[in-house]
Amino acid sequence: MSIKIIIKLFVLTLVPLFIQAENKIKPVLKAKVKILKKIKLLKENEIIKLPLATVAGNFNAIAKKYNLDKTGPGIRDYCLKMPWAADRKRAMYCGGNHQVPHGLNDIWEYDLPSNTWYLLWAPEDFNRRKDVGQWKDAIMKDGVLQSKRGATAQAAHTWDQLTYDPKIKALIWLTSWNISANLKSVGLLEKFEKENRHPVPLWAYYPGKNKWKALGIGQNPKRASNGSLLCYIPELHGTIYYGPRDLKTFLWSAKTDKWKLFAPKKGGPPREMISCYEGKSKLIIAVSVHSKWLNTSGTYHFNVRKKEWIKSVSYKPEEMPYGTDREMVISADSKNGVCILFTNTKESFGFWLYEVSKKKWTKLNPKGFNLPPVRRGYNGYFDPARNVFVLFENAGKNIWIYRYKGTFPSLKK
Repeated sequence: MSIKIIIKLFVLTLVPLFIQAENKIKPVLKAKVKILKKIKLLKENEIIKLPLATVAGNFNAIAKKYNLDKTGPGIRDYCLKMPWAADRKRAMYCGGNHQVPHGLNDIWEYDLPSNTWYLLWAPEDFNRRKDVGQWKDAIMKDGVLQSKRGATAQAAHTWDQLTYDPKIKALIWLTSWNISANLKSVGLLEKFEKENRHPVPLWAYYPGKNKWKALGIGQNPKRASNGSLLCYIPELHGTIYYGPRDLKTFLWSAKTDKWKLFAPKKGGPPREMISCYEGKSKLIIAVSVHSKWLNTSGTYHFNVRKKEWIKSVSYKPEEMPYGTDREMVISADSKNGVCILFTNTKESFGFWLYEVSKKKWTKLNPKGFNLPPVRRGYNGYFDPARNVFVLFENAGKNIWIYRYKGTFPSLKK
């Protein structure tokens, strides 16, 4: 029997296992044999391009207006974070774009085995351009600004303000965004200022139920700011927030739906950071690099147990990658105790590896790498179920997978 036949038979045995797991998650997305084969055969430090992604989901008139039924989520500037939903074995994505579409509150997920972008929550249009956005669809209900369908009406850039809580099975999104002019245009500003009980606009979206919930109502532990950090910590059963306004670290508890000051000491990244939680070291790894604050730019660790930030690497061109929060994406490969970063800048373009225990960055040179810098950049995430970093061009249909180390993991684990 030839090697090719053996490989094909092995891949075919994987399909029932994938389908069995998929049937527990809605929507059901059938794994594609060609994709499974590519994932299985991917070697260490190798990158390959997948066929164009399929686009599916519940498309309403607004989604079709922006051709999302053809393109998928498309370009979303300053929205590079794609939280891994461990219970669904898919990655979540959302966020307002800097251009058009600008203020959509749609929620997407990407499923690697089926190579599919799926629209879970069809959008409402809260574009900040008053002549485009449908702000008449915003209401105040029980002291919370929301859409008529019960979702956030502040469809901001996500920056790093997006995470996933696998215990409550929800995407957590801090939608801080200045919308005073939009509310004023529909006569809602005065009512909002008088009745608002949700000054820190933290929201949960439950993909399994296709429902939203406003979190932390009636509390004001801090002033939410743009370009902040949001990161789920399993040991705390909650989500860490760190922002540039006061440089303090707060915790939202999923058990109590309460905010509290978690770490009053400063010392974290300056602003506009990207982050991930590295499970082996139990550290938040944050990167902030910008020409406006190069003296404080660098790599930072947040120690959950000690409740403190430290700067692990000061920025120098030869020691770590360069890029702002719209040009870099980072995700943790916790099995190997590393973080993988991709940057779209000409100074540092490509994949970088951060070894957490060594506090060291290394530029990677993957086999098969021939990607060019693109104007609107790349985004992506690490998929621990398949041991690959998934890279997208502009959250679109062009997709690559990269394997740093190891092989295809056993599906029976």
